[in-house]
Amino acid sequence: MQIKEYLDRCVKEGAFPGAVWQIGSSSGILEKGAVGRLGEGLGDVSEDTLYDLASLTKLFVTCAMMQQVQEGLARLSDPIGYFLPEYKDHPKGSITLFQLLTHTSIIPGKLQLYRYADTRERLLEAIRWQSPREEPPGYVS
Repeated sequence: MQIKEYLDRCVKEGAFPGAVWQIGSSSGILEKGAVGRLGEGLGDVSEDTLYDLASLTKLFVTCAMMQQVQEGLARLSDPIGYFLPEYKDHPKGSITLFQLLTHTSIIPGKLQLYRYADTRERLLEAIRWQSPREEPPGYVS
């Protein structure tokens, strides 16, 4: 099966709304394309569509975390306060690794903290004092 056929099938089955691909070698780009839509009212995905790297890094972070769990170095029920002492006595310190990995914590999404938190310390501080989400985890409007 060719990559376009595979991605078209994935979009049709609802695995994701759209995708962009590019295949190349040291000689240059051999094939590229796009399938699907960006979202309701946002139009089609194009070959120029850029995706946030968070979508890519989730795979690697989850694999690394599960390796730590498998080796007994972490448990999915471990609270963040265990790993980040500055969160230990904060309400967000009780958020578990499971909640972070499944997007079911009280931390709201789509914050774009990178715009003003340019160091690890500033990022942790911004997350710490960000208001918790108003809707329950898993809520879809």
